[in-house]
Amino acid sequence: MQREQRAWLKQHLREAHRLAADPNNGSAAFLDSQGFELDDLSVRTTELEKRVQKNG
Repeated sequence: MQREQRAWLKQHLREAHRLAADPNNGSAAFLDSQGFELDDLSVRTTELEKRVQKNG
């Protein structure tokens, strides 16, 4: 589980930084990055909660 979470976090941060640095998106790049982070964290949280409930 730790390895999986580390891999997910690495990908999550890479994508957030990519979106924030997108030169084609101007000042909206930061907002896109923040939106991605919130959505991605929400999806991951739901995923992990389902696992806990299933194994609980």
